[in-house]
Amino acid sequence: MNTAGQLIREFSGSDQLPLGSSPHIAVDSKGNILVADRYNRRILLLDDQLALRRVIIDKDQLNYEQPERLCYMEQSGQLLVGLAGCASVAVFHVLIDGQNA
Repeated sequence: MNTAGQLIREFSGSDQLPLGSSPHIAVDSKGNILVADRYNRRILLLDDQLALRRVIIDKDQLNYEQPERLCYMEQSGQLLVGLAGCASVAVFHVLIDGQNA
């Protein structure tokens, strides 16, 4: 949204990749957006225009747990993912285009 409260861009998934509940996002200095897609049990990477780049963490990597919170530490490339219902945190090293995002 802009300062007047008007919607500028929106991402709601696609036919091939519908978006479930997304309780949390993280953003890096380049404008990349990491989205916790809770019900689909994955982490998505969007570009600064909200276009889907790819699924960066899937349900297998999350041990079929639901991602609920994200904390991205850009300098180290670590992504901490709070998992719903099990009071635990998974840590991933995230590279985007061969560089830390």
